[in-house]
Amino acid sequence: MQAHARGRLQRLEAERLAAAATRVQARYRGRSAQLAVEERRVEVQVTTTAELKHDRDENVKKVNAYGIGKQLGKGSFGTVYKGTKGSDDFALKVLKRSLLKRKRMGRTGNAFEAVLREIAVMKKLHHPNVVKLYEVIDDPERDELYLVLEFVEGGDLMEPIRKKEVVPEDTLRLWTRDLLLGLEHLHLSGVCHRDVKPENVLWDKRAGRAKLADFGVSTIMRSQGLGGDILMATGGTVPFFAPEMCSVQSRQGGYSGKAADLWACGVCLFMWRYHRLPFAAPTELMMMEAIRDTPLEWPDDADATAELKAVLRGLLEKLPKQRWRMRELRRDMWITSGGTSLLPITRQPTGAEQTVSTLEFQSAISQVILNARAMASMKGGLAAAPSSEPSPRASGELSAGEAITEVDAAPG
Repeated sequence: MQAHARGRLQRLEAERLAAAATRVQARYRGRSAQLAVEERRVEVQVTTTAELKHDRDENVKKVNAYGIGKQLGKGSFGTVYKGTKGSDDFALKVLKRSLLKRKRMGRTGNAFEAVLREIAVMKKLHHPNVVKLYEVIDDPERDELYLVLEFVEGGDLMEPIRKKEVVPEDTLRLWTRDLLLGLEHLHLSGVCHRDVKPENVLWDKRAGRAKLADFGVSTIMRSQGLGGDILMATGGTVPFFAPEMCSVQSRQGGYSGKAADLWACGVCLFMWRYHRLPFAAPTELMMMEAIRDTPLEWPDDADATAELKAVLRGLLEKLPKQRWRMRELRRDMWITSGGTSLLPITRQPTGAEQTVSTLEFQSAISQVILNARAMASMKGGLAAAPSSEPSPRASGELSAGEAITEVDAAPG
């Protein structure tokens, strides 16, 4: 009798353990597991020493543990190389501190402060549809500042427009879904991108997904509450400005950064389909007037489905209060393939918050301060050009990685 009871208890325990193992396996396999792993927030590493190794020609071939390979791109202030660490690939962005500090931005700021603001923004982000920042190498004894970024091999999504490729709707849907999910993560993280355009959407051919990149003019919202995303100053690229950014009257009380980002998504989708901008003009001033006042002329497109055209009209609605938001897009029939492929749930980021230095903090909230001042003092004038936005000068000559006072996160 006792042996029978022990056997029954053993069987029950074995069944319990098997059920627990099944639940664990289900949690860590498949699409749900992939999303769970990808959504884990990883602290951005800040390194304050840079050990360089050179070849015979005195070219830098290694920075700390990162090998430096071929050049991927070159800009006014730095160069991007392919980096390797073990079997992993990275994009290594090398910036010249001295050049950045000499480049004025706005009335009082410089390009170095803009880079610090971009770092502070990227520290808040971790999502499969957003390019990831892994490490900042900032040795105060050297002029170079190194940003270790996710390596995305596949080019940007401006290339199909340049080549006038006829892109199937299924592919357009994939690009649009990925862009919206990445942008939704930014907004839930308290960030407005402010420069959404095809050049800033990269295609990761390894993972088969699009990723949002380039946060150089992104801003941290004042709050996550009602009106927390209201901006006063314009930034980004004029052809992607929303109509409310081009109107003095609309900008007296500010405009929604989230709604403006979604308008820019509509411009991207329009360009992927029709290989041109929705509005064109020879000058920036005339471009803003066209975006603000001219009705959109829809191309003849008998092949486009009614559902695709509905999404375009929803995103390119000139009145921001009537423009589609994420909740409309999440239940849209074209976005969800007739309701058969719902968008994954984007959770409010709740992981360990990133720490930022005092200087990064000051740079990150510069636009919040600017917006508050502008609300009190703006009296008129046409929407500012992208380069006209001032950045407050940060005090002191601190390094990007030096954390004098650590805070949980920038406000937002």
